[in-house]
Amino acid sequence: MPQIKPPQKLGFLLSFATLINRLALGTFIALIGIQKFQLGLSVFYDEKFTPLVPEWLPPYLAKSFGYSLPFIEVLMGACLVFGFFTRTAAALITLTLIAILIALTQKLGYTALETETLPFHYNYILATLAFLLLIIGPGPASIDHVLFKRKNKKSPSSTDDENDDDFSFE
Repeated sequence: MPQIKPPQKLGFLLSFATLINRLALGTFIALIGIQKFQLGLSVFYDEKFTPLVPEWLPPYLAKSFGYSLPFIEVLMGACLVFGFFTRTAAALITLTLIAILIALTQKLGYTALETETLPFHYNYILATLAFLLLIIGPGPASIDHVLFKRKNKKSPSSTDDENDDDFSFE
């Protein structure tokens, strides 16, 4: 992958935008998971999740996904908020949102909505934000940046090709 080296002014703005995106998406995803716990796992699974399960999905996979979903949301949301294993969390959130959208579109059509109050389901937007974080990484205001900063620094003997995965915005 090519190395991202924005101009210094843009670098600050991009870092700030990344932080805001990470905080907003992480908080939202974690709170969605917490709401499922407050509702009760079995109530969530039976009343909210089960009606949307596609017929082609084996019951053991549906049950595993349904009961693990709140845990995934809380844990991965917290990881995004703190910028800890950001790309991994963003990848899992992206895949989870895509899986949910597949189920919603199979039951409700391409808009994934029961009513036409919005043009389409908000999970489309959340999935693109999570995918953006997967691509650009956590930014400098993150635990990842602190923990893995030395790893991404170029050594005197390294070439540009060896460090193409450095996405820090400094």
